[in-house]
Amino acid sequence: MAKHRTRASDAQRAAVQQALDTAFAAGRLDHFEHFERMRTATKAKYVDELRPLVEDIKENNDDLGLGNAGPAAGNRGSAQQPGGPGHGTRGRTRSGRKGLIVGLAVAVLLLGGGAIIAATTSDSSSEGMSTEDLTPGLLHTEDGVNRLIADTQADPQFASRGIDSILIYGKYATLSQQDPATPHKRVTYEYRGGWEERRIDPIDAKDTLDVSTIMPSTVIAAINATSDVLDLDPETMVISHVQISADALGDPEVRVSASKGKYGDLGTATFGADGQLRQVQEP
Repeated sequence: MAKHRTRASDAQRAAVQQALDTAFAAGRLDHFEHFERMRTATKAKYVDELRPLVEDIKENNDDLGLGNAGPAAGNRGSAQQPGGPGHGTRGRTRSGRKGLIVGLAVAVLLLGGGAIIAATTSDSSSEGMSTEDLTPGLLHTEDGVNRLIADTQADPQFASRGIDSILIYGKYATLSQQDPATPHKRVTYEYRGGWEERRIDPIDAKDTLDVSTIMPSTVIAAINATSDVLDLDPETMVISHVQISADALGDPEVRVSASKGKYGDLGTATFGADGQLRQVQEP
């Protein structure tokens, strides 16, 4: 018998997105993780696709509305009302049983996370999201980087004031910039041959990077040097994403993350505007 799956509501998707924004603002998710999880949350059709997105940042999913709904959930509230020792014990027992069930479900989801992600990716491929978007891709080539930077520097909305950062994936890129209408919000743009506004997040952006200072040659050199810096086989290593943001002095800093597949799990190399290696982070 096929397992019953509960359709996700707009409220549940919004609650997960808010939790992801909060985790990103607190530094618990990096820009790449936040972006990818937000994409998945936006396209999620079922509740079991939303739970893995917040399991490592939320101790309890009840406040996100991702728990099991139905009569048992309704009775749980009355069982926890004061009314004698036996009443309180029943409430704790039901809560414990639910915790065990959720824990087992989480374990299954984590073990089968790859399958869930693959299923979600396959289901949304018509909307432009696939593993090929990330690895490897034309935007990690010399021609791709040159075209992306040239288009960014020629765009008046980016050239007239600073930006927060650029993330370059295989077949697309994203750019963050402070929302001019609301200083405490951030606008995210997506590049697929041209920049288009995608969404506004309730997160501050630090528009400290002048796009005119970004040198494509420095970005390309950083990408090409990463396999040697991280001591990885260039035949099996791929670049999951490249982040360009401002350092403490406002100069461009390039962070290149290497991966075996969709996510950067082989390490990150950070280079300064002069092309010099600044930091190596192991997975």
